[in-house]
Amino acid sequence: MPNWFKVNSLADGEGGRTADVSIYDQIGKDWWTGDGTTAREFTDVIESLGDINQLNLFINSPGGDVQDGISIYNYLKRHQAKVMVHVDGMAASIASIIAMAGDEVIMPENTQMMIHNPLSWAMGEAKDFRQVANLLDKVKDNLITTYAGFTGKGRDEISDLMDAETYMNATEAVAMGFATQATQTSTPVVNCFDMKDIKSKVQAKFDQMKNRSDKMDQTKPAQNKPPQDTSASPIDILNLCAEKGLDFLAKGFIERNASLAQVKNELKQAADIQDICAAANLKGDSQTLIANMNDPAEMLRTAVTNLKAEHSANIDGGEPAQTSSEKAKATWSNAFIRTQR
Repeated sequence: MPNWFKVNSLADGEGGRTADVSIYDQIGKDWWTGDGTTAREFTDVIESLGDINQLNLFINSPGGDVQDGISIYNYLKRHQAKVMVHVDGMAASIASIIAMAGDEVIMPENTQMMIHNPLSWAMGEAKDFRQVANLLDKVKDNLITTYAGFTGKGRDEISDLMDAETYMNATEAVAMGFATQATQTSTPVVNCFDMKDIKSKVQAKFDQMKNRSDKMDQTKPAQNKPPQDTSASPIDILNLCAEKGLDFLAKGFIERNASLAQVKNELKQAADIQDICAAANLKGDSQTLIANMNDPAEMLRTAVTNLKAEHSANIDGGEPAQTSSEKAKATWSNAFIRTQR
């Protein structure tokens, strides 16, 4: 039998058989150590005592699992023996619910009782968190019923005390109805518990699970990861083209999902072509040349054709006829305009 939950003594007297039983640890199994008092262990031990008339239950516990605690409470309420609860150090959280099963609850002047809202943790989608929140509301409602039955207080008042995470010394617990007697003879406090430690353990468990999930993601084969999209967004393309005064190039970049580096590089080439055409007084031909800049041979043929036409116009003294390159430029421009409508 664990030393944190044991029968200290079993005696026969004038009033019948009396048993002293202590719970000096958390309620339910501890995730890390495996310690703790489960409802099954508790009831098995009490049943093994046979017929008893009085059960003296000594509690020093930070609380723990709600379902184990409620099961122990209900078992004690059904038991034929008179239940005398003695708080030896702390009766906190669900351990305070177990204390409510006593016909009397006795607290020495240096002990405490604490009540608060039920705690839990969750991982998953929003619906998972909502389900946990709804469950916690129902659990709190059940706990309020138990506290109200022992203290006689209203449900709203008890709810407020739980919201505030209320600690009570012996005198306060008696005054508020959570204990029946505060004794002057002090019982040394054994294994006092800090509720902050319980909360930190819950947080540590959550962090442990999250770290394990992160490590699993990091160890996945690289080929399982979707390829990273390196194409520039249409907004980025439009802004870059507008900045260079080369809006007519945007459609082509978008259609071939050009990367940001490709867009910037080709815009630089196009700007260089514009500058050269302007210097050679061929500004009107720059758009056609730029449209063919990825095909050097075609760009060269266009430039030569335009120069010949320009030269011929200067000799004739009139306006040059429309060249094949200009026809191509007009056709491309009209096609682009149609696609924008």
